[in-house]
Amino acid sequence: MRKLRPFVAGTVTMMITVILAAAGCGGTGVKVEFTRSERNPVIVYQRTSALPPVYDASGPDLVIYGNGTAFRMTGPLDIKRGSFTDEELKKLLTSIVATGFFELKTKGEEPPLGGDTDHVTVYLKSRSRNVSAGAATATSPFKDIVAQLRGLKIPKEQEYIPENLVLYSSVFQGTPPAGAKVLPWGLDPKLLEASSQAKAPGTGVSGAEAQAVWNALKQASGSPDEVYWAVGNKIYARVVAVPQFPMPGV
Repeated sequence: MRKLRPFVAGTVTMMITVILAAAGCGGTGVKVEFTRSERNPVIVYQRTSALPPVYDASGPDLVIYGNGTAFRMTGPLDIKRGSFTDEELKKLLTSIVATGFFELKTKGEEPPLGGDTDHVTVYLKSRSRNVSAGAATATSPFKDIVAQLRGLKIPKEQEYIPENLVLYSSVFQGTPPAGAKVLPWGLDPKLLEASSQAKAPGTGVSGAEAQAVWNALKQASGSPDEVYWAVGNKIYARVVAVPQFPMPGV
């Protein structure tokens, strides 16, 4: 879970100076109205690598919902949750719209080989749009929007332990390398067994069990390529937990 980077609680800091249009509208005439729901995201930001990960498993770096709840990945197995007021969220959306976000091409500048790509999606009642461009090659205004989102300070930010995740793993053949960290898997062995199935990679975990898995992996203090988990006569490698955030209808 790569994705799924530290920030301090505070008020929304805008990194782009814009002249806001009449209340409720952006500078391009797009009306800034959104669904105020804990299940409807209004802003999703993610940075991905051009090189394929071990698993095709990733989550957003930042997702903000219509009720103001925000989740940010601040590092491996580290999520913060905070909340914007309705006014703060509307100002943030208005500033993004005012830069001409909805006039941008959905595909911007390509990243160099091995480089990162930034993805920004905005959901309004009247329209939605996803724009992607290379992190090192993007030009303004998309570059400025990304900087704005990456620099946001989320009010009332606290650590969050996900209650829903997808667990990935693989059975390790042979003996772990000398000096590798091999830990006993103290949770239900069926979780690793199910998550390693080749036909259906990954298994959903929820509730207290999901939080226990998350905490176990976090306490292991190592990348999935460095930590091995022993269950009976099997060794599991590259055990990855990807948090699942609510989406419309979920």
